[in-house]
Amino acid sequence: MLGVPAVYAARTGRGYTDEQEERYGLVRNARRLDERTLNDALDWLLAFPAGRGQLLRQKLLRDTCDVAAFVVAAIEARGDITNLQSAVV
Repeated sequence: MLGVPAVYAARTGRGYTDEQEERYGLVRNARRLDERTLNDALDWLLAFPAGRGQLLRQKLLRDTCDVAAFVVAAIEARGDITNLQSAVV
């Protein structure tokens, strides 16, 4: 998850790109790979307001868990995950 404006072009979806499109407006999923759909997606990306991406990225990061930090905390806690919420949020 990059948290930056992007176009994802594929016939199959990805859960994280669907979420970033629906909840944060950071991704444009192009499920049809025809020229018009791809051009529309690229036009969307090129017109994306510069400062808006940073604001949306910050919201995404506030709303999600840092999985790498969670794994490190779990390893360091040697499996005692009762207090990990505060370590990664």
